[in-house]
Amino acid sequence: MKIKAFLIILISSSILLTLSAASYSIMGDIVLDRYFKGGGKLPPPKFPHWFHRIRFKCKVCHPAIFKMKKGENDITMDKIMKGEFCGKCHDGTIAWQVNFDACPRCHSTREADTKTIKEFPKDNMGNIDWVSALVSGQISPKDTLDPKAKTGTPFRLNLLYKGKNMPDATFPHYAHTLWLDCNNCHIDIFLMKAGQSKMTMEGIFSGGFCAVCHGKVAFPIDNCTRCHK
Repeated sequence: MKIKAFLIILISSSILLTLSAASYSIMGDIVLDRYFKGGGKLPPPKFPHWFHRIRFKCKVCHPAIFKMKKGENDITMDKIMKGEFCGKCHDGTIAWQVNFDACPRCHSTREADTKTIKEFPKDNMGNIDWVSALVSGQISPKDTLDPKAKTGTPFRLNLLYKGKNMPDATFPHYAHTLWLDCNNCHIDIFLMKAGQSKMTMEGIFSGGFCAVCHGKVAFPIDNCTRCHK
């Protein structure tokens, strides 16, 4: 019965992930349509995570510039023009400056040009293996916008989660701390003490724990063998 229940959850979640991914041209691309529900002169802007991820690690923008939860960032053009959100980098120095001539660069109906990532390493489901791309030197994203700032150093600590109906799952801190700082996950997503987070597959399939990133900007959670080996 437990295996049957697990398979039902897995299949249902896979369908939901497939449907939610339909709005993205590449995993991680976001359509910022909060203020475009009624249409307008311009299409809603698209944010390509992959394009920025090549240049900056996740910890550069999260959570200092953008909160990691959907809907918590009230992004407006007024705020961007004042140097908030996208305007933090798009200032004419770090990246191209936000102005009316640049509108089509974000407000566009064109599909993403994926030539840049065509030759990137892929996992067993054909998704980009971002850790391999980074470790191999294929990309060299920055750790911080401030060269003088101190950032976390990647460290090797594997956590083992006992599987009841599946092989045990391994959480590799190293692969995650290559991209993230500790405060990206602790304590809002995971508590620091073993056993306190009460993590379950049901909770993950519901969008919590690992699914805060996986299925959105990292490989989907229905790729069981990436964790259960």
